[in-house]
Amino acid sequence: MNCPYCESSQVMVVNSRKTSMGSQVWRRRRCNKCKLLFTTHENVNLTHLVVIKKDGIKERYSRSKLYSGVYSAAVSSRPRERRELVDKIVREAEKRILLLNRKEITSEEIGDMVLHSLKKLSPGVFLGYLTYHKNIEKTSQIKKEIKKYL
Repeated sequence: MNCPYCESSQVMVVNSRKTSMGSQVWRRRRCNKCKLLFTTHENVNLTHLVVIKKDGIKERYSRSKLYSGVYSAAVSSRPRERRELVDKIVREAEKRILLLNRKEITSEEIGDMVLHSLKKLSPGVFLGYLTYHKNIEKTSQIKKEIKKYL
């Protein structure tokens, strides 16, 4: 870690704690050279994870892809509420992924994790994500899929 002000590598942690959501670590740091304080937020890195898509193609896990998929389903929410909901859903999914302790996961498994969280937190967004994630167009298909999660 280098100081963002003077770029010195002589930096020490003066305070550290988990954030309220528990998925990040907040650290207050002081540069020993210029004596200025700065804050860092550390997230778990899941770039080692390989996602197997529905068509069999493998690609590296991308938090931004998961975030944008959930965000797109939440368009009916108010902007601030939408951001908070999407952040919470993505954090929950990433926690569940970490607990699996695997190197590969299917996009279907990730989608199911998101759906289970959305079911509890936002039924409207749940329906939007379900139709998007499962690529559903017919009402009969929607009813069948909803029954799986109830």
